[in-house]
Amino acid sequence: MKPQYIYIFNIPEDVWPLIKSISNKKEQTYEIDWCANVAERDLITIAKEKDPIFICPKKIDSEYINYINNLFNIKNITILTPYKNTGEISKDIINDENIIDKLLEFKKLKLLVIQQASNFQILLVI
Repeated sequence: MKPQYIYIFNIPEDVWPLIKSISNKKEQTYEIDWCANVAERDLITIAKEKDPIFICPKKIDSEYINYINNLFNIKNITILTPYKNTGEISKDIINDENIIDKLLEFKKLKLLVIQQASNFQILLVI
């Protein structure tokens, strides 16, 4: 059985020490949002995979998804977004029962993340 391919966009976790050190909460929120806004560009990294799952911190516009599907012919992509975006997507995934339930449907998972941040270690336990 081929594993289900899952891509987790976790750039904010890679730079989390920097984000957390920003004392101005408005600027901290801006940085978290900026990171979330660039997640959609990584859809192309899963173009060659069959039935991929893409987990990102922000919903992606359906027109953009259609554009990427047409351009790269991605088959049956599933995009999951945690209900809350704290900047620490591994924790956001763990705290989102719907995403965990979806991931538990698969027998084998193959995870790909941008960086192996310390928060990601928590996710590996699941």
